[in-house]
Amino acid sequence: LDPDYPTERLAYMVEDSGIELLLTQQHIRESLPATESLSVIELDRLDIAHHALTNPNVALHGENLAYVIYTSGSTGRPKGVGVSHGALAMHLQSVGERYGLMPEDRLLQFASISFDAAGEQWLLPLLAGAALVLPQGRYLPPEMLAGVVRRHAVSVLYLPPAYLRHLHQGLPAGSLSVRLCISGGEAWSREDFEGIRRTCQPERLFNAYGPAEAVITPTLWSDDADLGQSPQVPVGQPIGARRAWVLDADLNLVPAGVAGELYLGGSGLARGYFSRAGQTSERFVADPFGTGERLYRTG
Repeated sequence: LDPDYPTERLAYMVEDSGIELLLTQQHIRESLPATESLSVIELDRLDIAHHALTNPNVALHGENLAYVIYTSGSTGRPKGVGVSHGALAMHLQSVGERYGLMPEDRLLQFASISFDAAGEQWLLPLLAGAALVLPQGRYLPPEMLAGVVRRHAVSVLYLPPAYLRHLHQGLPAGSLSVRLCISGGEAWSREDFEGIRRTCQPERLFNAYGPAEAVITPTLWSDDADLGQSPQVPVGQPIGARRAWVLDADLNLVPAGVAGELYLGGSGLARGYFSRAGQTSERFVADPFGTGERLYRTG
């Protein structure tokens, strides 16, 4: 729950998800919706002196729910997407290997905690033993972000294309130096790709594509592949235990160069929409290429 979200949306998410326990801090509790029906723990007021120093003995398996993330609701009321621990663990291992984060890296956390890309931004550095840089404020103008990058020696940027556009248009070429630059969340134009390459001079550039229903980043493109003459950066290839198909309305493979709909499959799919069996069955369909498997229709 992002405390900067409108109270009405937060209240909807609390009610729709049916949560029973809320972890928060005292100074932001008042910005959250009514919590009388919830058990609330204010972490900054929690007395931990009497708690064990060891990890709790919690039995988890791959099908246990890891999180529920809410879609934007652009086509109706926001829907909760339920992701299991197994799918999340597979994804983090696979994408972490592709990015190649190292203990000496420092990644700038940018996405709202209510946006699924935030899962990569705060979990991957911790899994790699790297540092996570948390900026103050929701939106940083390019000059301010550049100052944060320099001051904290940020080596990994993970920003949406729209913000990268502001960054390379507002800063001179070569003004930043980072090791990795990752972008995702919308189409990325060739012009903006080349612009951020001049501005940040990264060793590697990645385009991360994926809906929340396919666990953050089911496909990835990196600049060690040829961009060719494409006016947009490609979405790349499936990563981890995933598959991607372009199919027609009858779920047949279309020939190369023929338009179709992208379907994603494998073990990197969400469970479905939380408490919405009908909508889940519409978007998560039987995989014609694998018995008992599912595909997600991206639209």
